[in-house]
Amino acid sequence: GMKVAAAGDGGGVAVYRRDPTGLTTGTIGVSAFGTLAPTGRPGVGGLPGTGTPGAVAGCDRASVGALKAMPLQGCFLPSVDPLYPGAVVSRGDLDLNGLILRPDPGVQIVLDPRRRRIDSTGKVRVILRGAGVEVTLLREKLQIQLPSAGSGATLFDFAAGNIDLAGFPIKGRVVVQLTATGVRIPLSLALPGAFGGITGDATVIAESGRGIRLDSLKLQLTRAPLGPMEIRDLLISYSGGSETWRGKATLGLPPQPGGASLGADVTFVRGRFQMGNFSLRPPFPGIAVGPKVFFTELRGGFGLDPIRINVGASFGALAVPPNLHTVTVDGDMALTVDGGTVLLTFTGAGKILGITTSRVVLNATTDGYAEMTAGYDIDLGVAALRGNLEGFLDGRRGQFGATADASVTVGPIPATGQRAAISNRGIGACYTLLDASAYVGYRFGEPIPRGARIGVGCNLSEFEIPRPGARAAQAPGAPAFTVAAGTTLQNVELTAPAGSPTVVLRAPDGSIVTPVDAGATGSFAGPASALALPAADRTLVVLRNPRPGTWAVVPVPGSPPVAQLRVARELPATRVTASVGRSGARRVLRYRVTGAAGATVRFSERGARGAVRDLGTAGGSAGRVTFSPADGPGGRREIVALVERGGIPVSAPVVARYTAGAVRRLATVRRVRATRRGSAVTVRWRGVSGAAGYLVRVRGARSGRVRARLAGSRARSIRITGLTADDGRLTVTVAARDRRGRVGRSGRSTVRG
Repeated sequence: GMKVAAAGDGGGVAVYRRDPTGLTTGTIGVSAFGTLAPTGRPGVGGLPGTGTPGAVAGCDRASVGALKAMPLQGCFLPSVDPLYPGAVVSRGDLDLNGLILRPDPGVQIVLDPRRRRIDSTGKVRVILRGAGVEVTLLREKLQIQLPSAGSGATLFDFAAGNIDLAGFPIKGRVVVQLTATGVRIPLSLALPGAFGGITGDATVIAESGRGIRLDSLKLQLTRAPLGPMEIRDLLISYSGGSETWRGKATLGLPPQPGGASLGADVTFVRGRFQMGNFSLRPPFPGIAVGPKVFFTELRGGFGLDPIRINVGASFGALAVPPNLHTVTVDGDMALTVDGGTVLLTFTGAGKILGITTSRVVLNATTDGYAEMTAGYDIDLGVAALRGNLEGFLDGRRGQFGATADASVTVGPIPATGQRAAISNRGIGACYTLLDASAYVGYRFGEPIPRGARIGVGCNLSEFEIPRPGARAAQAPGAPAFTVAAGTTLQNVELTAPAGSPTVVLRAPDGSIVTPVDAGATGSFAGPASALALPAADRTLVVLRNPRPGTWAVVPVPGSPPVAQLRVARELPATRVTASVGRSGARRVLRYRVTGAAGATVRFSERGARGAVRDLGTAGGSAGRVTFSPADGPGGRREIVALVERGGIPVSAPVVARYTAGAVRRLATVRRVRATRRGSAVTVRWRGVSGAAGYLVRVRGARSGRVRARLAGSRARSIRITGLTADDGRLTVTVAARDRRGRVGRSGRSTVRG
């Protein structure tokens, strides 16, 4: 049986047999109960008790202030040690403000609410449990003296060691603070390796009798560099099982700071980034990912360890309002980081100013440069061109250029293709038509087929309307043109309102010249030939070694009238020779141009993996261009000369080659200084030549918390806020970053805590 007795203040004892072995034998147990707080009433023997305000010790609980302990099985036992009057003892698991204290076998936990002490006779596990999580924070002998038992008091303070929270390693120190309902534990959690050692902040809330509160398991990060990218406003929540965290973040694409941003859904499993998804269709011209280079649509996912993005994407470069881009690609995009260099690889179908291309592979960098290969098929009505091109894009200078093989068809007439040249202004190709070298050109944006130009000869002047006043006296009112002395090949383009004109020519001496039908004879060999191009309501007349002077064009009876006449004559071929030499760390392109009358020559550099750049236009028959090699891997580079007449490309030969060296790492940042004032630290440094920005990191020696910020190329200082007293001594590093995100050597400074 059990006997219970109590004094006037409510405190007393219960006496019972714990394991009866007979009617009158067995082990006697005694348990105290009642409050340890002063009641103002007499206790045992009528004597007034002293007590501890707010303290309670009994079978099912012991508490003082915000500290609350409950046995998870059985009762607390009263301490029989005279050194701990009023204390209780537990040999099993107990709930301490939502934490589980689990003694090793044979170990006792002694709680003394009166003295605000927790002791143990051996090692005890301190366990954080609930919401599908169980983490052993600590295992050691307890000797805890609480200076206060109020809300906010520190219950535990220890180095984290090798522990993690649902997959995220805990860094720095673990400080467990009492609350009115349990404990509050601010933590620094290490993010995956791709984050470069950056930590996120989490505050875990546990409540008595409940353990971890699921809605408190959130990890947040204001911003952190991801190689050449940046992640901002990361906020993820624990899902309650499988160590899975889900949430949202903003992904800053290179270059950072200042690059495009994407909102994304993100998932982490066991502390590793598992997946991210996003879908975005911005207004024209799109999200800038480089100078004059845009994402016009994105849909897909990304990974961070290693850094990769694989998405369905629409890419546009060199916007042409209201809604066109010079180059577009619709298909798949992969973003990879190789040696710090970000490369965007697009594959799919595309367009060049609305002209459809296929099998496009475009390697772009986030500083506005790209190389591409593609199949193309252009139907100009009067002619069709198809083949494969290799091109470059320089977003900084707004230039696009490509060379291509060309298979040309002119109606039913066989043609043998040679090489084509393409720019952001047009396309031109030299080929063999019948038995003659011929040329087809088209200026982008002009109507098809009237915007296409076909002529005999690969080095033609621009097709032009003759100056007014060139009229033949022999045929007043007839269209006329003038042939200059020494002309060996003259092209005459005749356009009618409908149909192809049929004409005879009146020579300067008054004789009548009847052009031979080149389509019927299969030859342009005679002195005068004509080729009807009905798809364009046009006829091409070709004169070989014509008599100089004014010629008249006379339609034959029944022919459509001539509405417009354009002429072009053969010019000497434009030839470009060049070589590349050194000038310190830079290169010098020396060039010579012959036969450039009426033509422009533009140079570009082309290398692997987006190592391309526009070098500018030739300034005369000879000159030099000093340039730095395009950023990219070392190896062979080519110099291409794009020759244009009237805005239409004529040719794009490779005129020089050279070998670029490996990319040099940026220099160490010097004179790093840091000053702390309260919760902020101001960092200053000396600039590095060639830096596109700086990576600044601050690490707290005591808390283990790491913060990082990106600064621009002109920045020489930055202020980082949010420091706390538990950060302790600060280590500050500053490293320069180039345009592609590669990081140089760090300079370092320390600040006392």
